[in-house]
Amino acid sequence: MFPLELSIRPSDCDTFGHVNNAVYIDLLHHCFAQTLLAGGFAADWQREGEHSWCLHRLSAEYRQATLVGDRLRGLLWLEGSRETELILGFEVQANRQDAGPVSVFRSRSEWQRVHRLSREATTLPEELVPLFSREAGAQPKPLRLSPTPEGLRSYTWIHQVTRTECGPDGFAHPKAIYHWLEEALFDASDQGGWPHERRVAANFLTFQARHDSEFRHWPALGDRIEITSRLVDVRRFRGTWLHQVHRLPERTLLLQDYSTGIFLDLEGKLASGPAEMMQELQFGVSASSEGLPPPRRTS
Repeated sequence: MFPLELSIRPSDCDTFGHVNNAVYIDLLHHCFAQTLLAGGFAADWQREGEHSWCLHRLSAEYRQATLVGDRLRGLLWLEGSRETELILGFEVQANRQDAGPVSVFRSRSEWQRVHRLSREATTLPEELVPLFSREAGAQPKPLRLSPTPEGLRSYTWIHQVTRTECGPDGFAHPKAIYHWLEEALFDASDQGGWPHERRVAANFLTFQARHDSEFRHWPALGDRIEITSRLVDVRRFRGTWLHQVHRLPERTLLLQDYSTGIFLDLEGKLASGPAEMMQELQFGVSASSEGLPPPRRTS
């Protein structure tokens, strides 16, 4: 593995005071791009290039929060390859004086090199695979879910993809997509009657534990997207939302993501989620959908 030193900027932190979970996806993207740039594939990241890269699958595990001032390093390695896919492992470590290197993020990702115009996956060049280290590290644990109950309430968040969210190829940055998923989740909680103030009054917080995503098509500049969210699995100390992202108006499924959070109290200790909150977010106050708040639109 070839370590890459990483810096945390104030803009990487959110209102909770720590590095936002989407930033780690951006660090993965950055380390991946740096490896390809060093190996002679700079054109893949330029506007005039014939090819670009799309994330196809991701399993990501968030292990500890990090803050501005933490010294991080990224470790990227090759897990395997197929004709049209690279399978990569990635870990972010924080170098802390009291404990030495501490793992704060792990992921397993599958990437496809696609033709800019057709968006079809292309065969990987032979010289690409040797660019990556084969010294493997730890992987995220498999996602385990209970059977999805019937009658779950759905929540909707609508957004139009902006220029600042896209790269030279005209498609959304991975970081932007995971920002959308976070906004959709918190907006679903608001629609369900549990805004931030009520969650705090109930001594309840969540810490992002993992993402498990599959991409079918990539969101592009100007796309109007709809994210439908359902709380599909509730355990004693964690819950998992299923987000499905569609392109409007034809409702083409672009991607789906299982977003899992750990339940904490305001002191940061593991705590059970309030039963009333879980019931209302999963199934609504009543079985009827009449009178539900309209979907939130960001543009």
